Amino acid sequence: YRGMAKYDLKDYKGAAGDFQSAIKTDSKYGEGIKIRDDLKNNPEKQNEAFAKERQDSTNTENCRKQSYYSRGNANYNLHEYQAAIDDYTGFLELESKNPEYFNSRCIAYNLRSASYYFLKQYELAIADISVYISLKPNDPDGYNDRGLCYLVLAKYDTAIAEFSKTIHLRPDNAPAYADRGYAY
Repeated sequence: YRGMAKYDLKDYKGAAGDFQSAIKTDSKYGEGIKIRDDLKNNPEKQNEAFAKERQDSTNTENCRKQSYYSRGNANYNLHEYQAAIDDYTGFLELESKNPEYFNSRCIAYNLRSASYYFLKQYELAIADISVYISLKPNDPDGYNDRGLCYLVLAKYDTAIAEFSKTIHLRPDNAPAYADRGYAY
């Protein structure tokens, strides 16, 4: 939570440090196993210990997921694109398609794609923005971003198709018209 407060105050370096500490935090899972073993002759107490162990483990795992995601956002805002990619990858590897994390997953793919773009790794950017589009097919920004990748790769016909999808979804998107015009 302190990391989130620092992030809100735009102290991205401080936030990233706190998120790093949260990621390193160990779960109490191992301690719970020992407690349950010590209580094997008391099933009621053992069940209570098991419930606490699962809660602690789940809370730690959720905290770790959120920390990777948030540190990725901090590093993205610091223009530390490779670090942002690593953090979004950490989040996406831990995230198991839980509906609770849908928006975070979309943002992680979108910003990891942008990070690849800024590092001139256009094929990787296209792969991630394509996943983003599969998650949010009605968001014109995804098509526009993919169009920009195709544009710099000189795949003009494909870029034109992407910008046209953007314009279809948001007819008042002036940059999409300009980029499509450039591709033509």
